[in-house]
Amino acid sequence: MNFNYLKLSLVDFLIRTEKYKPSELSTESVSYLVNKKHSKKIVVIYLGEPLNKDSKLKQIYEELKAAKREKIDILSICISSETFKNHISISDLNEAKFKLKEFFPKITSLKLEGEEQKESQEEILKQLQDPKNSNNEKLKNLIGKMNNRSFVSIILSSIFIIMPIVSLIFWFWTVGFNNESITNTYVWSLFFGASTRALTIEGQQFWRLFTYGFNVVSVGLVWGIIEIFVIAGFGLKTARYTEGVIGSWKFFVIVLVTYPLAGLFATVTLPNAQFSGTMVFFTTIITILGVTTWSKKNDAVTAFSKWRLIISVLILLLFLFFARPNSEFIIVIAAAGISGSIAIFFTFDYSKIDFYLAFPIIMTLILVVLPVVLIFLPTTGLAFNQNIADAIVLHTNYSIISANSANVILNDRLGWAFFVELIDGTYRLLPFV
Repeated sequence: MNFNYLKLSLVDFLIRTEKYKPSELSTESVSYLVNKKHSKKIVVIYLGEPLNKDSKLKQIYEELKAAKREKIDILSICISSETFKNHISISDLNEAKFKLKEFFPKITSLKLEGEEQKESQEEILKQLQDPKNSNNEKLKNLIGKMNNRSFVSIILSSIFIIMPIVSLIFWFWTVGFNNESITNTYVWSLFFGASTRALTIEGQQFWRLFTYGFNVVSVGLVWGIIEIFVIAGFGLKTARYTEGVIGSWKFFVIVLVTYPLAGLFATVTLPNAQFSGTMVFFTTIITILGVTTWSKKNDAVTAFSKWRLIISVLILLLFLFFARPNSEFIIVIAAAGISGSIAIFFTFDYSKIDFYLAFPIIMTLILVVLPVVLIFLPTTGLAFNQNIADAIVLHTNYSIISANSANVILNDRLGWAFFVELIDGTYRLLPFV
């Protein structure tokens, strides 16, 4: 939707129907309207982000305050896809009717002037060729967010970019320059927090559900660097764009919930596999964008989102086929199912409930309830795994866990006939004789 049309229509409604008078201080991006008889005597409408220090609004307020003794209430409206504290944010006609009905009951009859005309293919192509300078405010705002840092993007980049870089450097330095005896990348991936049933569930190291995305060591140095580069370069920009489409807090909640639940599902259902890397984060971004783009509307924002979505899917599939083991498909499917379901819950029109809502409900129940049930079902003990045992030894040598804790995991929880013992200043794995 072109935000200009929405702003013009809303201003026209307030002037014609609600009898507000426009201020001479109004501009193309900010409209000030005054009605001394309305409960909201001042209405200010921002096209995009609100002004931090609105001197013009203060001037209008002071002038009205000098003439009126009673309390003067201000209604601040932001026409934007993003939400702002102490402001009513609207991004389309339905949202405007829903959020403003409390103040203006007649707004249910609001119609957009000019917006209903479909954009031609030439107009869409022109906007896509130069989105930063197009007249589509929503597209311009979304493109701008790709190059801006938000609180959410800073947190996510710290987790899925900075941490993998640090772990990759530490691994390369330790193995290459310190002549570390253990060079197996899967062992080191477990050392940095990768998830596998033997350690995460049976070994009760549940923190691995939150750390498995901290490293890309299992794919080696070259693919690890490529994976981090793609996430840092393309993935993070797409994440910022997707955050702008669905909203910051919704985006953060979906990522925060999907990440551990997808790890739990994969860890429990594939007990002999281990999981690490940034694929869950990347899949979550793609799925959210896919859900919010699932529309037949023919406009520039939808076209740009679909292009971004297609490129992201191709990158994900290339990584899965060439860099990641086949077991990674299960965690990608789980991440897509969980994040997609939550995104549907957030974007669903609950005023028109239909059978479509059953899909995310069923998907969520399967992906969340199934692993919990499987955890408590009695199963045979896991076979001895050298990589897991070596990872436990590494943790012991680096004082991450004590020798006693290592032996509890090996003997009591996994039932393996091995133990760790300090020999010549280094802990080693020994079998029971």
